[in-house]
Amino acid sequence: MSRGKTGPKPIPLHVRHSKLVAVRGEDECWLWQGGTTKSGYGKLGSGGRGGKTLGAHVIALTAVLPRPESLYALHTCDTKLCCNPKHLYWGTQTDNMQDAVARGQHFTPFRRTP
Repeated sequence: MSRGKTGPKPIPLHVRHSKLVAVRGEDECWLWQGGTTKSGYGKLGSGGRGGKTLGAHVIALTAVLPRPESLYALHTCDTKLCCNPKHLYWGTQTDNMQDAVARGQHFTPFRRTP
């Protein structure tokens, strides 16, 4: 009876991720060199059939801090392709919007002006 083929072992996600990040100085942005989403963030498939696509910055932050439930990986540098864990933190969507407004990065197309 044949047991089927066993292919090569899949490459772990963190190894695939590390090969696609241009690491620079400790405090500089480490730019993602792989695929991107329509909104310009780095992305990487988790592998396998039906695998999820994960944000490159999420993978980078998860490597140094466990992901708390219901939180997002947010950038302090406003660089969508940055994967430097020093530039990332876990926060809520409200944190993200407040930070964007404070930095003048948030665009509200329906805001009325007097």
